[in-house]
Amino acid sequence: MKKVLLSSTVLVAASLAVGSVPAFAGGHSKKASDTKVGDGYKNVGGRAGSFKFDPTLTIEQFRDDNFYKENSGASTKNYTKIKPEVTVKSDWGSNELRFNGGVERDQFSGSSADNATRTDARLRFRLDISKSSQIKLEGRTRNLIEERGDDNTSTDDLAPTEYQRNNYGVSANFKPNRIGLGIGAKFNNYDYDDTAKEGGGVTNNDDRDRSDKEYNVRLGYEIQKGYEAFIRASFVDIDYDDATDDGGVNRDSDGHTIEAGIRLELAKLVDADIGIGKIKREYTESSFSDISETVANAKITWYMSPLTKVRLNVSRDINESTTSETSGNLMTSYGVGVDHELLRNLAVKVDYKRSSNDYEDASNLRSDDKDTFVVGLDYDLNRSFSLGFKYTDEERDSNINTNDYDRKIVMVKLAGKF
Repeated sequence: MKKVLLSSTVLVAASLAVGSVPAFAGGHSKKASDTKVGDGYKNVGGRAGSFKFDPTLTIEQFRDDNFYKENSGASTKNYTKIKPEVTVKSDWGSNELRFNGGVERDQFSGSSADNATRTDARLRFRLDISKSSQIKLEGRTRNLIEERGDDNTSTDDLAPTEYQRNNYGVSANFKPNRIGLGIGAKFNNYDYDDTAKEGGGVTNNDDRDRSDKEYNVRLGYEIQKGYEAFIRASFVDIDYDDATDDGGVNRDSDGHTIEAGIRLELAKLVDADIGIGKIKREYTESSFSDISETVANAKITWYMSPLTKVRLNVSRDINESTTSETSGNLMTSYGVGVDHELLRNLAVKVDYKRSSNDYEDASNLRSDDKDTFVVGLDYDLNRSFSLGFKYTDEERDSNINTNDYDRKIVMVKLAGKF
């Protein structure tokens, strides 16, 4: 019943949004992203030569009524996130150099063990060879924190698990005529820290360290303006640093995803990328079965009016898992969202997402369904300051009852743009 109510709420919100804004003749409307917001609400930022920089500071206050995602005996946590960030980008006629950097501090009330700091630094460069050809380079390093209650963490950890993720990538796109070609390569490295346990000792996370390599290619053909058919493929190679984990299992794997689909870009109406195909993963561990499944991936944005857009997302992928006796986590998700500008400086956002997680090779045949409902408001006070509110309702229903949980999170924020 609760799931039906959540879905209905999203549909009602969409209906209200439709009813509040007149439709354009012929069904076409201006993109919400093209809407001109009053100058009094634009961030000015600063300049240094041919570079523009935008520093921001966000303070968010949370109340989470089931912070550890527990089936019973839920623990409520109140905490504050402090996030200073800066974006620096070039203002050249062609090519672009962009840097993003930020720090995120979690400060808890009466729970110092959960205090944590994340960092993020990202550098990107785009080389415009011609109007139809580009090369992009990217490097990023992050210090991250796993959520409490994550399936890959130990339930008796004293503090959250910290890890570092570094990734580098290069891609090239060429479209001299109706035929377009894109190629790329990504390298990801994960390095997990050991975590102290309640009552003494540590959880060894070294056997989770790994490197992921991903190579992709995309071939497209423009049928007519705004319509492009494509074939895309990606190949992955997962290599764990340790030959086997603490349970004696070799978790190395490799695989591929091949899809065919269509890309739509209809000015002032729809942006869509829809593909369907097959995903396959082969594991080195002899006790693990290979995974071969049909996949469908879609990202659709409908610009209903100058003030309203509707988003639809569908995806299917295989996630890494270090849960005992589990090779991987086959995750299927779909979601719908509505963004609507009530005023020039007041916007509402509503999202509903449902995801299904099937734990492959698990002896208990574990399967989880999770429903997430989010509603948020953002209010610009002026060009420098804004207020925000977000309510999240999350519920997981598993075929193993002890993995069920529900949680509600309330967040309020103050953001400054300088």
